[in-house]
Amino acid sequence: MAVGRTGSPWRRPCLPEGIREALTGRALAPRVAIMSTSGAASRAEAASSVREFTPALILRNAVFVCLAAALAAQLSMPVSESSTPFTLQTLAVLLAGPLAGARAGTAGILLYLLAGALGLPVFADGRGGSEVLSGPTAGFLWSFLLLPTPLAHLARRIDGSWSALWFGCFLVGHLLILLFGFGWLAFGAGVAVTASSWSVFLPGAVLKSMLGVLVLRFTPTHVTRSASRRRPRIEPE
Repeated sequence: MAVGRTGSPWRRPCLPEGIREALTGRALAPRVAIMSTSGAASRAEAASSVREFTPALILRNAVFVCLAAALAAQLSMPVSESSTPFTLQTLAVLLAGPLAGARAGTAGILLYLLAGALGLPVFADGRGGSEVLSGPTAGFLWSFLLLPTPLAHLARRIDGSWSALWFGCFLVGHLLILLFGFGWLAFGAGVAVTASSWSVFLPGAVLKSMLGVLVLRFTPTHVTRSASRRRPRIEPE
C-alpha cells in the first residue's frame, strides 16, 4: 500500500501474467530451451540427410550406372538399314538420372565413356578404344551426357505414377540421341543418312520408353525422390 500526493491510498497496478513474465524474463528460459531443442533437432535431421549425399555414395551410384550401361550395350541386335545396332543401352542411360540422381548419373556416364576410351569392351558388340568415341557412333555416345540432369530434376517433382509424362520424356530423350547420333554420322563422319536408316529405330525407341515407364512405375517413390533431391542446407547455430 502506498499514499499518493493527495493523501489517498492507491494500489500498485497488477500487470497480466503473460506481460509480467515477458518483462521480468522469468518465462524466457524455458522458451529458449524449447527453441534450442527444436533447432538442434532440425540440424540433426538435415545432417542425417547430408550424409546421404557423400562422395562415396555418389561414386557407388556412378559405378552402378556405368555397369548398367555396359551390360545393356551388350544386348544388341544388328540393323540391316544402318551401321548402328539396336541396343538397350539408351534405356539404362535414360534411367540413370531418375534412379541415381543428376550428379551420380552424369558421373556414371562419364565413367562409362572413360572405361571405353581406355579399351575396356563396354560399348556395343564388345567394342572399346578411343577410336569409338570419334567414329561413326560417337554422336550417340556423347549425347548420353545430356540426359541424366534434366530427368533427375523431373524426378524430384513427379513420381513414376505419371506414366504418360514419363513416356513422353523418355521418347524425347531417345529422339535427341537419334538426332545427335545421325547428325554426327551425316556431318562428322560423312556417312549418307536416309530416312529409312533412322526411322527403323523409332519402334525400338517407343518400346524402350514403355519399359522405362514400367521400371519407374514399380520403383518406390522414396528411391527416385531421395536420389534426385537437392542437398539440404544446414542453418548455423
